[in-house]
Amino acid sequence: MPTPFGSPGRVQAELPVVVTLASYLLTTLLIIAPFLFMLSVARRPARGVVTLLVAAAAWLPVAMLGFRTYSIAGAAGATIAAVAADLLLARLPETWLRRRLPAFTGGIAALLWTGQLVAFAVTDAIRWPLSLWLGAVVLSAAVAAGLALLASWGPAGSAGPARDSAAR
Repeated sequence: MPTPFGSPGRVQAELPVVVTLASYLLTTLLIIAPFLFMLSVARRPARGVVTLLVAAAAWLPVAMLGFRTYSIAGAAGATIAAVAADLLLARLPETWLRRRLPAFTGGIAALLWTGQLVAFAVTDAIRWPLSLWLGAVVLSAAVAAGLALLASWGPAGSAGPARDSAAR
């Protein structure tokens, strides 16, 4: 319910929304950072890595909170979306993945949180206006894409192997 600016209780009314949005962004970092690390070490990520990361991030809090129906639905929706992301990842050529890494990681985040929010909507209701839950998905995708962009940048003026041998 909208609360006018300056009215008593406005901060308390908005605090749960702020905490939830921050948790979407933090969880996006906790899923995408290890995924990007794996890509930096291996040419191709291991099969099921997105599902593994999402399962850890989604199901451990569900267990800690006592397996409530609403929480189970959200974790299941995110896990199903993670399986879909892994299936897509297995079909992508390696060169496409390397060239489009920010777009792909942004897509992973958008797919995960859309899956979770759809499961929430089917189970009970989202109880947020469209702009707020869509904003959480878009911001999470932007964070994931930005993290991938930072991870894919090389140092400024990097020489590369051909230039290094010529300098010697």
